[in-house]
Amino acid sequence: MPSGDSRKEFICAIASQFFGLSANDDAITSLYNVKDLNNFLDDAGAELLSVQYEGKKVRLSNKVC
Repeated sequence: MPSGDSRKEFICAIASQFFGLSANDDAITSLYNVKDLNNFLDDAGAELLSVQYEGKKVRLSNKVC
């Protein structure tokens, strides 16, 4: 699902490859609108993006979990 933002597409593609998921998997496509991803890309104060795979869901956070 192209977002029009190549930075988001890059991060989602890396996450899908790292966790062995399809780029079209719902766990990946749902990431495009996550607030923490937007913060990481657009807010200079957000220095961290944590990516976790739990069950069938990928979670993003700007904090260490």
